[in-house]
Order: sequence, then structure tokens, then C-alpha cells
Amino acid sequence: MNRLLDYLRNKHGLWFKLGVILCSLLFIVWLLPSINTVNISYQLSKPWDKEDLIAPFDFAIYKSDAEVSVERNNIRHQVELYYFYNDSVFTKNKNSFFEKNKLSKQEQAVCTEIFDALSTKKIIELPDTALSEPNPQILIEKNKIVEAAHLRDFYTLPQADSFLNDRIKRQMDAYAANHLIELAENCLAHTLIFNKKTTSQNLQQQLNNVVSIKDKKLKGQSVINRGDVVNTDNVAILQSLQKEINKQDYKDQNSIISLLGKIIYVGLCLMMVFLFLGLFRTGIFSRNTHISFVFILICFFVLVCSLVVKNPLISIYAVPFAIAPVIIRTFFDTRTALFVHLNIVLLCALFAAEQKFNFLFIELLCGIGAIFSIANLVRRSQLLLTAIVTFVISVFSFFALNASNFDEKKFTDCYPFLFASAGLLIAYPLIYVFEKLFGFVSDFTLLELNDISSNPLLKQLATDAPGTFQHSLQVANMAEEAISMVGGKTLLVRTGAMYHDVGKLHNPYFFTENQSSKINPHEDLSYQESAKIIISHVIYGIEMAHKNRLPEQIVDFIRTHHGTTLTGFFYYKAVEENLKPDEKKFRYPGPIPFSKETAVLMLADSVEASSRSLKTYDAISIDDLVERIFKHKMDENQLINSDLTLRDLTLLKKIFKKRLMNMYHVRIEYPKQ
Repeated sequence: MNRLLDYLRNKHGLWFKLGVILCSLLFIVWLLPSINTVNISYQLSKPWDKEDLIAPFDFAIYKSDAEVSVERNNIRHQVELYYFYNDSVFTKNKNSFFEKNKLSKQEQAVCTEIFDALSTKKIIELPDTALSEPNPQILIEKNKIVEAAHLRDFYTLPQADSFLNDRIKRQMDAYAANHLIELAENCLAHTLIFNKKTTSQNLQQQLNNVVSIKDKKLKGQSVINRGDVVNTDNVAILQSLQKEINKQDYKDQNSIISLLGKIIYVGLCLMMVFLFLGLFRTGIFSRNTHISFVFILICFFVLVCSLVVKNPLISIYAVPFAIAPVIIRTFFDTRTALFVHLNIVLLCALFAAEQKFNFLFIELLCGIGAIFSIANLVRRSQLLLTAIVTFVISVFSFFALNASNFDEKKFTDCYPFLFASAGLLIAYPLIYVFEKLFGFVSDFTLLELNDISSNPLLKQLATDAPGTFQHSLQVANMAEEAISMVGGKTLLVRTGAMYHDVGKLHNPYFFTENQSSKINPHEDLSYQESAKIIISHVIYGIEMAHKNRLPEQIVDFIRTHHGTTLTGFFYYKAVEENLKPDEKKFRYPGPIPFSKETAVLMLADSVEASSRSLKTYDAISIDDLVERIFKHKMDENQLINSDLTLRDLTLLKKIFKKRLMNMYHVRIEYPKQ
């Protein structure tokens, strides 16, 4: 039991990967429609190009959101306002007015006449809601009886004030009238009060009574016939049918069998990707960030697809699915790009309704075309070519699948393919974003790192350690040619070779290629001290690479280009002099190369450096040198973690021998005749 627990605990990397798959599975299953769902696709103002659509069941035709909104707004504008009488404030103000002010008989008579008239006609409180209609009907509650009236039958507060001013000015001189008006205006108050609560309840009840159904279709009735132009009335019927289908699908989705079907479908697709990476792309599978990136990309495209199909005006073909293989190819390889793209298309085909086969055929061919057009993505202009290629493939595929009704197709039917192809151009900024988020290195970045004029580290290497710089150039040329023959990333190897010895910028004259005079600084040091300085160029190289923010993939070349080999010259000198050296202090820290690229660089570095010590340059000496170095690396177990086969090693030997003979202008001796 303890062994089992220890085993499971030590497999935390595998558990993480399985967790990524599980999260992806749940997310995609949540997004997917029912496997048997039907999505009605159409284009407004265009002919219905499918078979006659017959109602499969009774369904209601719903009003559009705009129609319901108009009806609700009309109710709000025409709502009847509720009021109730309340004379108490006005009566109180009137009594206080006569008690506090000493008025003449004429003034009392005028004010009494005015106040009686206002008490009879009433002063109505006018809310803003009534301003949209000139004479709205109102309802007045009195003793639990509701009476109908109109706004024009009452004074508003400004109208009451105008009435008061007019009556007083007509019956009194100007000075006395102004004084009396100022006093009397303070008495005015609403005697017909707006009942906001009752009005709101009435309005809400009327809004709730708005019916969203305007008609009905019976099972077997024609919904739309082939060739009919899709107008707004047709759209309302089609959307109502789709809504009813979705309701039935939702009920079906709640069933265990339907849910199980979706889980199996999605699980099979994701498991195929997982097994492919685990069996055939172990380099990707071993890194959790790479696995996460692949499945996040799959989930992203399923999410985009699910959002697009919710809008009937946007075609699913407008989604640039070919971006996925372009990005995968940029960071990994063509087979991985094709396999991931295939599974994305299989998952998104569930959103394509009755056109699943057409969708699979078109999008799969577009993805393959995109992969072929970027076999080596090193220029931005290639993305434009990819966009053109995918557009041509999608258009030809579309018309090939619709050859039977070719005469009914229009150029506008190709607009979604045009949008999808144009969308491929956003792959370039996406590549940069994914590089930063997941620590990838694209060919664009490698090209930038190879540019000597724009990289201060390479400039410094060329200036302060010119011998090392020339050595790096030669190694880069050899390694690039070699890796292209055995299968690997040529640009990655070349970039790694240019930076693998940057650590020699620290004490450059302790390395023979930078010594321009006969003075050797190692003569004043012990063998162990010399070995320490030579070994330290790996440590300093890693520090300088991190300081200059070089990608980890490039730093790996610095770490591994000597593996765990000995600084043989100083170690064996110490052995010859019986100094009993500690072998660990003369050995590089490693690690050993763990890929074809890093292993090829190690071999190229050793071959090129050793070739400088040859006394004679001929075919025999070069052949012996290469064979000896390869044998030494294999005896030291420096290549056991790389993917190099015996066939690869044989091919590498031939390439290095040929390259060295070209470098040193060695001619092959022909047999005498």
C-alpha cells in the first residue's frame, strides 16, 4: 500500500496533465450543444437554399424583442394616472392667510373668490410621466370609488398661479395687487395628489399582461419553402422554431444518456491528442506548460465557435480555425499542428448543424493548406500567403460541395471565408503573446537573436572575444547543416551555437582562440585553478544569458554543450605529474544533452575546437579526429538522453568530415592510375 501511495505521489506531473484534460473536458462539454441538436441557419434578404421546411411539431410564433419593446413603451406612455383628493394643506394655508394678514374688504372679497374657485376646480400634482400626452385621462379615488377625469379639467400649480395673478390685477391697482399676489401665492398647494403606488401597480400589471406570442404554427404546416426570400416575418418564425428546438434540446441535455454521449465524444477527441503527445511527442508531453498550451488553445476555439453560432447573422465559416495549426506549427512541428487542428475541427463540427460534413471537409483542407504554406515560418509575408492559400482552398471546397446548385450561389456566399482568411493575419501578434505567456521561442524571435547588429551580447562577443566569436560562427554553420540532415530545428541550433560560449567574455584570454601572443595566463596557475576557470565559462554564460533575457531554450545549449565531460588537458597533466587530482573538480557540471539539437551542438563544438589543434589537415587526420571525438562522447555517455540514432551519428560524421575538409581546403587524393 505504501509503495502504491509513493508511486502515485511521485507521478505529480502526470496528475497535473490529467487534471488539465479533465478541466478541458468539463469546459467543452458545458459549451457544446446537444449532439443531436438542429441549428437553423439563414441569411436575411437571401433565398432559402435548403429543402422545404415543415413544422415538426406545434409551436408558437413569438414577437421579436423590438415588437415587445414598442408595445411596452406604448403602455408606459398611455398609462392612466391615479389621484386622490387632499384639501387639508390648502385649507390650512388659506385660514392662516386670513388670520395673519390685515386685509381690506376689497382684498378679502377678491381672495375669497379666488380661493373658492381654486377649491372647486382643484390644483393637480403633475408627474413627469404625464407630460408625454397633452390631455391624458386620469382616475380619481374617492371613498373607494374611482372616477375618470381629464387633466384639462384641473389647474396645475403654474396655471393656478397665473389665474390668481390675473384675477387680482384685474380688480386692484398695480401696487396693491403686487403686494397681495406675493402674500396669496404662499397659500397655493396641490389639492389633487398623484398616487404613485397605485399607478405603478397598475402599470406593472399591464406590462405583465403583454403577450409575447403573436401566432401559432401547427405540425405539418409549411414554415418556409425552398427559394423563398428570407424576410423579417420568416425570421420571426424561424427564430421561434429554433427557440422551441432549443427548449426540447435543453430537456434532452438533462438526460444522463445525452450527457454521457457528449462526455464520450469530447473525451475521445481529447484523449487522442493526449496519447499522440505522450507516445510520439515526448518533448511536448514532458512539459506541463506545453500540454496546458495545447489544451487551452483547443478550449479557446470551441469557446469562440460556441459564441459565433449564437448569432445567426455570423457564419461559423468566418472563424479563422487555420490560426490553430499556424501557431502550433510555429512552436512545435507540422504533425502536431495537423493532429491538434483535426481534433479542434471534430469538436467544433457539433456546432455546424446539418452541415457537419461540409464544415469538416472545408476546415480540414484549409488547415492542411495553412501548414504546407508555413513549412518554415521565418517571414511575416508568409502569413499573407497563408491567408490567400486558405481563402482559395475554402472557396474551391465550398463550390465543390455545392456543385449541384452552383447556379444559386453568389459571390457574397464567400464573404465568411474572406473574413476567416483575413483573420489569419492576427496570428503574428498572437504568436508573440503566447511566447511571453508560455515561454516558447518562435522562429521570429530566433531570427532577431541571430541579428548581430541588434544584439549587444553578440556585439560584445565579437569585440572582446573575437576568436570565440569566429569559433561560434563556424560551429553554427556546422551544426545548422548537420541538424537539417538528421531532422531538427535548424534555426534553434544556429542561435544556440551563436550564444553557447558567451561565458568566455569573462576572462576571454584564458581561452586559446583569443590569445594573440605567446603568453599563456595558465602558466601561472595550477591545473585545478585553470580547470576551474575553463569550467566557469558555462556558469558565467548562464548568468549572462539570464541577465540579457535570453529564452531558456537557448540557455539549454549553454548548459549542455560540454555535458559532464572532463577538462581533459589539465586533468591528464595533473595525472602525469602524480598530483592525484580530484576528478569532480575537473568535470563540467552538466547536464548532458537531452535533445537532438543540443547533442548536435555538443558534437559540432568539440569537432570544430579540436580541429584547430591538428598539425596537418588532410583527409586521414580529419577522419581520425571526428571518429575519435564521437567515440569519446559515446564512451562518456554524453548522448544517451538525446534522440540521435546510430544512423544519425553515421550521417553526422560524414557531414562534419566534409565540412572540415571544406574549411581547411583539403583535397581528396585520387588513386594513381
